[in-house]
Amino acid sequence: MIQINSNMTVTGHNVTISPVIVLYRGDRDVSITFKLSTGTFKSVNAVYGQLVIKKSDLHKHVTSDILECGQGIISFTITKEMIDELAELGFYDIQIRLYDETKTSRITLPEVSKAIEIKEPLLAPDFVTDVSSSVDEAMVEYSVIQASDEET
Repeated sequence: MIQINSNMTVTGHNVTISPVIVLYRGDRDVSITFKLSTGTFKSVNAVYGQLVIKKSDLHKHVTSDILECGQGIISFTITKEMIDELAELGFYDIQIRLYDETKTSRITLPEVSKAIEIKEPLLAPDFVTDVSSSVDEAMVEYSVIQASDEET
């Protein structure tokens, strides 16, 4: 499993991360560890956390499992299914929810805009090489078309 570390700073109603997380379509099992530089964990007795991911231009969101965390450090895993489609390219906003030992929601940190960017790799991932002659999805500058041997 690949590990990416990012520092998250909470200042009032603002949260910033450093560095911004850049992944590529087809990446899989990437563990992202956030180190929170705030007293929030201590003040709410945070024992668990959950990551909420939302594509910047859509209202749909994905949530992680509620995972154990401690001492201001929380890790989440990005699976292949989360970033394997053309429609999933782009920027994502994130938000972290913190929970106490009973997994009762205690506090939600402010949203971080454009915290994750999913890009297209220079070489298409393995799952793109097995394409049919029909186009299921297409985006500007991102499409795969396979011509048949028959003339039409």
